[in-house]
Amino acid sequence: MHEALAFELYECKLPVRRLKHTYTLVSEGGGTLVRQRMEYELKFGALGRLLDALVVRRKWNAGVQSFFGGLKRYVEEGRKKAG
Repeated sequence: MHEALAFELYECKLPVRRLKHTYTLVSEGGGTLVRQRMEYELKFGALGRLLDALVVRRKWNAGVQSFFGGLKRYVEEGRKKAG
């Protein structure tokens, strides 16, 4: 089984200078625990840091929570259909 997956964004139209997502997969209790770490830096220096503190971090955290919620639903529904 693979234990980690990572991707890094180098260029995009968003105001992001650097973005890296790392996912680690750990066998736990007959299932798999998925952990995610996001590292990023916004463009625009001090203004980018302010935007991050006021808006961006909350939006991205909500997106990550939504992603994991969808992953959980997919896994649980798949188990119900198979069983």
